[in-house]
Amino acid sequence: MGMNWREKDTSDPSLAISHSDLGGASGYLRSVYWAIVGMSTVGYGDIIPTNELETTASTFIILFGGLVLPAVVGGLAAYMGNLNKTAQSQKRKVAKAMSYMQKHRMDKVLVDKVIRYYDYIWSRQGGVEEQAIMDELPGPLRQRVAMFVNGKDIEAIPFFTPCDEAVKEHILSMLVPKVFLPNDVIICNGDIGKEMYLIENGRVVVCSSDLNITYCVLTKGDYFGEGCLLSARSVRLGNVHALTYCDCFVLSRDDFISVMSSFVAHRRIALTKSVADTVSKKAAVVLKIETNFKKCPKALRTMGDSRICFHTTNESMSRARFHPDSTFRLIWSIVIIMTSVYNAWAVPFRIAFEASFPFQIIDWPLIPASLSTYILTVSEFSYVYHGELVADKEHVMRHYIHGRFLLDMITACPYDLLCYYFLENDSQGLFALALLRIPKLLRIGRAFETFSSISRSLEENHVRVAPIHLVGLLLGVCFVAHWAACGFFAFARWKHDQSLCYGLDEGESVEEWGNEYAQCMWINTWIEKQIINGKVPFDGGDVIQHYIRAFHWALPTLVVVVIGDVVPITSSETLYAFIWMVVGVTINATIIGSIANIVANLETDSAEYMKRVDAIKHFMHLHHVELKLQDRVDQFTKYLWSTHGGVTNEGAFIGELPSTLQMTILHHTQLSHIKNCPFFDICSIEIIKRLAMCLQPLVFSTEDVLIQYGDMGQEMFFLEKGTVEVVSGDGKTVFATLNRGSFFGETGLFFKTKRSTTIRAITFCEVFRLDKWDLDNELRQCDFDLSCMLNIFTDIKNSNTRRNEALALNLSLSKKSGTKLNKIVDFKDIVTTDTSQKKVCELFMPNSDFRAVWDILGLLLTVYFAVSIPYRIAFITDEAKEDSYPWLSVDFIIDIFFLADVYFRYKMFPIIQNGSLIADGDSIQRHYRGSWMFCDMLSCIPLEIMVLFYGKEYIFVFRLIHLFRIFRLASYFKKAEHYLNLWNIRISAASNLLVTTFFYYILINHWCACGWFILHRYVERDVELTWATSDCPGGQTAGTSGCLSVWNETLGQHNVCDDENITRCYIRSFYFVITTISTVGYGDISPVTELETLYEDVVVLIGACIFAGIIGAFTAYLSHSDTSGHNAFELKMQKLQEYMKYRNLPTTLQNEILLHHQNKWQKTQILDGRAVMSILPVPLQMDLSFAVLESVIMSVPILSRRSRIVQKRLAHALSLQVCSIDAIVYTVGDIGFDVYFIGSGLVKAHLPKDLSLLDAEGKAAADRVRTKADAIGTVYRPGNHFGESCLVGTSGVRQETIVAKTITELYLISKDDIDCICSYMSAADKKQLYNDLIKRNGSTWHSFEEDTYESGPIMRSPNRRSLVSSSSPTRVKSKTMRIPKPSSGESKGVDILWKKAHNAYIPPKKEKVRLRSFSAQASKEAMEKMAEQNYHHRPSVASISEEGDADINANDSSTPRTKQTGEYINQLLSAIQQGRFQVGEDDQDSEGGDEDEEPSTPELQFSW
Repeated sequence: MGMNWREKDTSDPSLAISHSDLGGASGYLRSVYWAIVGMSTVGYGDIIPTNELETTASTFIILFGGLVLPAVVGGLAAYMGNLNKTAQSQKRKVAKAMSYMQKHRMDKVLVDKVIRYYDYIWSRQGGVEEQAIMDELPGPLRQRVAMFVNGKDIEAIPFFTPCDEAVKEHILSMLVPKVFLPNDVIICNGDIGKEMYLIENGRVVVCSSDLNITYCVLTKGDYFGEGCLLSARSVRLGNVHALTYCDCFVLSRDDFISVMSSFVAHRRIALTKSVADTVSKKAAVVLKIETNFKKCPKALRTMGDSRICFHTTNESMSRARFHPDSTFRLIWSIVIIMTSVYNAWAVPFRIAFEASFPFQIIDWPLIPASLSTYILTVSEFSYVYHGELVADKEHVMRHYIHGRFLLDMITACPYDLLCYYFLENDSQGLFALALLRIPKLLRIGRAFETFSSISRSLEENHVRVAPIHLVGLLLGVCFVAHWAACGFFAFARWKHDQSLCYGLDEGESVEEWGNEYAQCMWINTWIEKQIINGKVPFDGGDVIQHYIRAFHWALPTLVVVVIGDVVPITSSETLYAFIWMVVGVTINATIIGSIANIVANLETDSAEYMKRVDAIKHFMHLHHVELKLQDRVDQFTKYLWSTHGGVTNEGAFIGELPSTLQMTILHHTQLSHIKNCPFFDICSIEIIKRLAMCLQPLVFSTEDVLIQYGDMGQEMFFLEKGTVEVVSGDGKTVFATLNRGSFFGETGLFFKTKRSTTIRAITFCEVFRLDKWDLDNELRQCDFDLSCMLNIFTDIKNSNTRRNEALALNLSLSKKSGTKLNKIVDFKDIVTTDTSQKKVCELFMPNSDFRAVWDILGLLLTVYFAVSIPYRIAFITDEAKEDSYPWLSVDFIIDIFFLADVYFRYKMFPIIQNGSLIADGDSIQRHYRGSWMFCDMLSCIPLEIMVLFYGKEYIFVFRLIHLFRIFRLASYFKKAEHYLNLWNIRISAASNLLVTTFFYYILINHWCACGWFILHRYVERDVELTWATSDCPGGQTAGTSGCLSVWNETLGQHNVCDDENITRCYIRSFYFVITTISTVGYGDISPVTELETLYEDVVVLIGACIFAGIIGAFTAYLSHSDTSGHNAFELKMQKLQEYMKYRNLPTTLQNEILLHHQNKWQKTQILDGRAVMSILPVPLQMDLSFAVLESVIMSVPILSRRSRIVQKRLAHALSLQVCSIDAIVYTVGDIGFDVYFIGSGLVKAHLPKDLSLLDAEGKAAADRVRTKADAIGTVYRPGNHFGESCLVGTSGVRQETIVAKTITELYLISKDDIDCICSYMSAADKKQLYNDLIKRNGSTWHSFEEDTYESGPIMRSPNRRSLVSSSSPTRVKSKTMRIPKPSSGESKGVDILWKKAHNAYIPPKKEKVRLRSFSAQASKEAMEKMAEQNYHHRPSVASISEEGDADINANDSSTPRTKQTGEYINQLLSAIQQGRFQVGEDDQDSEGGDEDEEPSTPELQFSW
């Protein structure tokens, strides 16, 4: 066997290795060093296998490393990512709260209070939600924990002392934690007491109502407010104010009464008497204190002023001036960071390199800065402690002295000044000076805290901190590399006694590999090999060259991207490199974890939101939903993300705040809506506040219907943002357009009547909803008399009703030509939503084919510029430029295209903003000026004209300005994805991220390759040895023929590329860059000069970021597949199979369960549809559900006959169940409350022979079930339903067994959902729906009994989801009779009557009109005259008041019928009396509603 690696390692002349070094451990160290180099992909290449056996072993070890390294790096990355997960979650919570408050323009004081409260909670609990933890515990454990926490406090209360342990534990389980802020009024004099308080932490003061007399100060363990336990009408006798943050436990009177119910009578009396005695004693003490202060002036003089001053601590006269969030503190924090950064860089550099740079120029000005920091911190810088701002100078000083004072004194003392007095300015003096500055490094920890405070300040000012954190991370990596580089050089510098080398020849004479001085200084060090390889001059180089080479070793080693041109050559250097490689794995994991999380959005709420949006898009694509509905969903999700960060309820955090903060925030958001509502004027402020807290925020999309004509109202709405229109039930009349501050739907709160108008969203709308249940509950608790409010509401309702009637009447009168009102109304100038669109060519619409082609062409041409412009500058040789100039004509044509693009986007291209089409020229221009106009204009500047002054050889350089266009690449990619979706080409968000990341990866490689060659071509043209002249694959001498570039001694320059093979040069440049960025690092191409070395270090950092970004993209892709894709479904199936195996379910049952889930997945491909769809407003969810299930709804005759809004609600409530052949849906005696509709397949009903299986209700209904089977049979087909017996019974016991005869799709709806849908319907409509479900199946009636369903009031509980109406015209329900269609010869009016009799839907003719500008008096006169002229046709008079309102004086506006029409109606009535009409399948059409009910007079359910 030949030489092995150990022999080669010790015999290599470029190394100074002896395996006997370090006490014989050097050989082991070199082995471990090689192993970690190979396994960690560092790959220096200084130790390599020398025979087949070593090569085989190396291969297996590298393979093993390829498996181990990702696990180690992934584990470390996950650990680093989860290291501060709780803190990051807290920061995100605070950021959301701040964003919400700043969006509503709340004052700075309130924002500070909320932030301090979160700081207090964090300091007390560390982000742990105690109540959530307690709620998860079972009752006994919860009581034991509560007993441990508050047991002593309960035992200290005298009236609870006689209670046994069980009662005490019961009382403790009833305690609810509450937090009060400083200065909060916990109890107010004169209020009705309902709660008793136990102080866990903090201080409160009990005082008189005028705050002049202090009764006592209570602290931890004390209690107050116990008087409420005696009586429901207990009146508070004093005020209780919080002096600090107070953690209290609250015991309400209701909970106390429930505990008392467990006592026997005499024990209850004794406990009540004990409480009364305690209250009496306190009252006596209070009375004595008041008497002393009022009647005894001597006591007042002795005690001093007893008035309460809540700011004695925080707002005294001697206060620190600078708030933690002040601008001065921010600037000073930046100064501290800069000082720390300077010391962190300079101290190691000065110790290692003994640089002669006069650092004192910087050091001396920093001395007064450090002392100033000490002075300001000790007296002028306030701080926040446990959420409280501490500004008193005495407290500030005490806090600082007991905190950082000692450390700051050590770091602030100018020890280095001693060197200037006791040491000379030589190398020893410089070294000692550097050592004395080591204490300055202790301030680095404070720099991290300061950086956190700066980040928080930037977040408050809406600055994205993620890029700043990334830059900070990379700077931190560079600093660690700097320290490693300084240590690496120190090993070489301190290896020999430098004094032995002083005086040696430092000239140009070269002995073996350097001059005499260099060989003495750097022999057997890593610098020796650098000199031999030509990386450092033969004289050893200077400090800058040494630092660059050392840094070039350190940085790639830490980020695991190594070329291998700087390697350790001694055992000590090997040990040092080994240590830093271990550190490098950790740093690499940190970079990967941080950047991957940023790319994949793993640490933000956006990741979950994007997954939901992507799932919805995939669902719509799978079911081929119409493009208009897809676009509505897409626009809403974009609006929700851009406006609310993907959260439908941004104010959810308000419920976590103390009540005082809640009310203060609600005062800025919701309280004004209740206050401005006129029928709440008579309510007390307490009721108004309680109602404001009941308001529920909702977000609606464009075209959503908030209130549907004909629904039963149960809520009212307050419009916070957006615009809605009030439309009549027939859709012909738009009564009004409402904006922010309006309210509507108030009738539903007071009367159980149908909605008389439809409220439809024109733009995206944000509203607050007040439910009737909440209103009734709050008023009942406050013992409020509703009659006064009803009187006010009735007056408003009557006034608005007259207004609406007048508007409808006036519009009907205006249709008659020749009248003055007809002249007032301009029907030729119709205002519709499409008016603005007519001004713009259809070709330019956002989703038109032209726009799609234009945008995609813009994307391709931008990519062309991004690739071609750098390539031409770098690789087009001077000789080839003349041939390339004609090709510039293509570029100039592209320039013209982009100029046209600027013009079109500024003038012609409409945009979609907040879901609305913006086609107005001014709006388009305003939007473009605020977005991309500057960038686009800059990229279109024709700098090429400068060749007239500088020569055409610079034309490629001048074209660099067109690269500004690349900033639009991201928006182009989004548009391309949008158009692909429109063309039914689905690309998931994770796949799109992966493709985009790879595109940027290749593009950055291309740019770096061009930059790498530009260094060689332009910057180093006169340098003999560059990377290109040294790149000789054939082993030739550098700069000779066969190398990438050849040196010309005559010209003193190298050529651009040898043999003019520019393709070879580009490939080698790209090869070097991609091996560096991808962390491969072969090392066959390496930097030679210092500039090339620095450039490679920059590429190394870029490579680390890009590599981490690719990992992040793959993580997002795999995470999407694992959490919401097919892999997630397979995982769910695997868990399900394990469960069924654990429970030992029958095989047939297992197959049925698996078949159900598999078919459901194929239908929806969403694991949790409800959770995914929850980000959409309910009307949009209903539209989407109906679009998917319309065929199913229409196949069921009972459902197809309902109104469109009811159909949508039913579709939204239906859920799918798939049954296999012979699968049992349910059996006799099972309990269920679902009704099943058959979508496809067949099922068979088996009636029980033994009625004992049924309950009493089932036995009573047995005959009806048998009658049903006789009428329609026992085999049910698509369109049939079953399980309806649960609607009439209360037990839910099934009365038959249902078995699937084929693979069957069943759509079931629960009884609760039916009740919820019926809560919006009138009593007659509910009764009709229930009777259809119970007495009818498919198209066949099977029961003609009396109605078994009696309608009663169905109230929606507050936790039941609201089915807000969607946008569709209400159609009326047909009568159960067949009327013969009139012949074609009969009049048109008779034909219309026939359609009305059959309830055929007649589309309303919508007319939106615009009133011309007339004065009120002129309008009044015109209307009066017109009314007089038409009096013989219409027995009503419409008059317009001075304010422009129309008052109706009569109520009949019908016109006389024709004789022919009257005769036809008489025939119909005669036929009905003779019973010549049959009940059958055609008796009802698909239109719901009630023909007998005339549309009620439209009431105005909104406020002007």
